[in-house]
Amino acid sequence: MSTKSPAGKARKATRTATSSKKVKRPTPARAVSLHLGLNSVDPKQYAGWSGDLGGCEFDANDMQAIAASQGMASTLLLTQRATRKSVLAALRKSAKQLKAGDLFFLTYSGHGGQIPDVTGEEEDKKDETWCLYDGQLIDDELYLELGSFARGVRVLVLSDSCHSGTVTRAPIAEVTTKTGGGQRPKWMPSSVGQKTYAAHKAFYDRLQREAAKQAGEKKEIDPDTALAHLSVSPRLDAIASDFGPSVILISGCQDNQTSMDGDRNGAFTERLLKVWKDGAFVGDYSRFYAMIKSGMPPSQTPNLFVLGAAETFLPQRPFQVSNTLKKISVRSALEYVSKAPIARTRATRGRDVPTTVATAFETAKTQAAVVGSEIVSFVSGVTAERREAIVNASLLAQLVAKKKVSDPMRIYDWYDAYFDVLTNIGWVIQDKGFAEYKESSTNFEAHKAILAVATVVLGAAPTALAIVTSTINALHSMDESSPWITIFNRESQEARVARFQISLAEQDADGQFFVTLMAFGLEAKSNITQVLFFKVKKQEATLRHYSGRVTINTTVLDGVGDAIKTKLADEARKYVTQLPDF
Repeated sequence: MSTKSPAGKARKATRTATSSKKVKRPTPARAVSLHLGLNSVDPKQYAGWSGDLGGCEFDANDMQAIAASQGMASTLLLTQRATRKSVLAALRKSAKQLKAGDLFFLTYSGHGGQIPDVTGEEEDKKDETWCLYDGQLIDDELYLELGSFARGVRVLVLSDSCHSGTVTRAPIAEVTTKTGGGQRPKWMPSSVGQKTYAAHKAFYDRLQREAAKQAGEKKEIDPDTALAHLSVSPRLDAIASDFGPSVILISGCQDNQTSMDGDRNGAFTERLLKVWKDGAFVGDYSRFYAMIKSGMPPSQTPNLFVLGAAETFLPQRPFQVSNTLKKISVRSALEYVSKAPIARTRATRGRDVPTTVATAFETAKTQAAVVGSEIVSFVSGVTAERREAIVNASLLAQLVAKKKVSDPMRIYDWYDAYFDVLTNIGWVIQDKGFAEYKESSTNFEAHKAILAVATVVLGAAPTALAIVTSTINALHSMDESSPWITIFNRESQEARVARFQISLAEQDADGQFFVTLMAFGLEAKSNITQVLFFKVKKQEATLRHYSGRVTINTTVLDGVGDAIKTKLADEARKYVTQLPDF
């Protein structure tokens, strides 16, 4: 008989306690935002000049709306509330709240100005400013406030003013203010700037010297040069690499230009909103900036600056709160495909299997196919090889999701699994969430509700909407025994629940390859017979939908295409059939 020592018992107890301890999950990234919009300034602080503008408060409100759509906690300071004290307090409060991986989103719309540089750091002997209501915020100060955020915090700054800087600075051309409405320059005239500085010289000189002293204590080099970082100089790269947070600053114009105001929005903000398109934009910050820039007039060219370690920040989607960026390569996608479990079809009656399987995709045609529980349409120009690859990728995602989530009532779980597959084979899902609509009218028709969603999603792209509408209408005109209807209904419904996807693959003018995806979940109190054309009378039906665009890493898609095709083998014959041309 053996006995265990007290120490042995203690070790056993410790092991037991450790093994039962729950693993702590990472805390989701947090995001806060600050939005400044000034339609005027206090004349007492600007030599009698009020600097009246028309669209800056609209700009700030629109930027706050974007922040709210992404779940950010935001602060809005308009005109008289946008004082030096309130802005600095908001910046410092945010810096204390956020940790590595979190996001701070700062926007400014108003006048930009300059004051003489008394520290000898500026080549042009000027410091750039934001004109707040009761005084100017110097770029040195802004740099130091941003530098106070914890290392690893992501900071996005959008400045619709002429506050900008690069290594060399050209004089800003004076622009005459329009008095009859329309566009006005967001630039404090040099004569006003000189009078303002003369009246408050001691105040602004002290601010500059204090900022320079703080920068020296932090061993930073030339705050203005660092803030103007454009990734063109090894010296600037070295400076910016020491900056704790990761900062992206997109300003409204170049050094020798001015941002223009408007009656509804500033020119820069107006273009930004068009590119963002209520969240329909697809791409990262570099593409976002490029598309904004491409639509601006030659007289106003936005600029992109970065500070700190921005290499993992720039590839993210604009305003994305999550700080994760899953890196998918051909190798990782191939490994994923090889291990992915898929649901195999049980023996079915002959009428459940399409009698013909056409895969004659043609680049020059607008075509569509039924792929399990998905209808995929292709705009002309998408190559036949890419069409087949997208069809196979969609089918793989469905079969894996079906294997992992067999309960038809778990719609959210099924779609989580579905999107997870796409993510692992090179699809970049821009947004993933559901909107829910409950329909209790006397005559609910699924296809009308689907087209209503498509109209919202594709309304800005009438050609794309017309293709999706034509596809739905083509199916509507078919007999319910048609193989296309049969396979779709078989794979998308289960008694009182149906889940299905409708997507459109296309290539834009810039060569970006993407898919607009609409995913639906339909529940009713009566059994669903025909999914797309299901009707319900005097009974409640709930339609949930996710809609958004996804970009596709074509290198990964092309590299993994054959492996997916091999993985599916005979499954494609059972789940895929091409619709007749329409």
